[in-house]
Amino acid sequence: MKTYLINLDRSPDRLEFFQDQANKVGISFERISAIDGRSLPESTWKTIIDKRFEFQPINVYEVAVFLSHKAIWERMIRDRVKMAAIFEDDAILAPQIANTFRSIENAKVSFDVIKLETTLRSVVLAESGVSLATGESLHQLRSWHGGTAGYIISLEGAEKLSKATNLISDQIDQAMFNPLSKISSSLKILQCTPAICIQKELLHRGQPATFASTIERKNTRGRLFRHGLFIDLRRLFKKLQQKAFAKRLAKQPENTQIVVQMSSVSHAENSKSVAA
Repeated sequence: MKTYLINLDRSPDRLEFFQDQANKVGISFERISAIDGRSLPESTWKTIIDKRFEFQPINVYEVAVFLSHKAIWERMIRDRVKMAAIFEDDAILAPQIANTFRSIENAKVSFDVIKLETTLRSVVLAESGVSLATGESLHQLRSWHGGTAGYIISLEGAEKLSKATNLISDQIDQAMFNPLSKISSSLKILQCTPAICIQKELLHRGQPATFASTIERKNTRGRLFRHGLFIDLRRLFKKLQQKAFAKRLAKQPENTQIVVQMSSVSHAENSKSVAA
């Protein structure tokens, strides 16, 4: 499995964190220097934003994250890579991940994207799925499941996503994994369950943060309208629409609603996180 890691040049601590895990679980990866929102010229990022967003406006740092992922999709297209795993540098990996990669390759299942992570929130999946030799299974993802900490993308998926994002209108996880998104609704997305990666802050919620966020947002805490009256009302409507959509899907007999659990992580990672 070709594996890429997105990592900012100013985040060597995150690179060390991921490299240490990769050594333990037995995978190799190619580091991709992430596009830095701090140095992305306004004349560049404002020309690629579609103001007709579906969910909410994005800032320069979110544009930079999107472009960093897209750079890998385009590299896959250029090099004709059939499938690849893409990780962000705060992902915690399950110990068996290398074996799961081999099992996915051997399964020869059709997909555009396989979501490897969980956010530990309830999602709707297709009841039937493909069982892997390593114990996980792959099910079609029916409802919203955020995050882009870890996923596998096929060449066909990379081509679809690259073509659909000449202009960027929303955060990357909304575009990829929200079924109300025009982009996501055109993709065949599978969910790996149990998940084999998770963002560090989600697994160890409540503990002191090891890494500072690299997506800088204005502090809008306490403000009645974070983005303005019209935008916030539109966001609220979308959230209600999304919840109603998931509720309707969950009632269909061919679907199931679950919280995707994270596969066990190594004792070394647990100890390291507690010590941090």
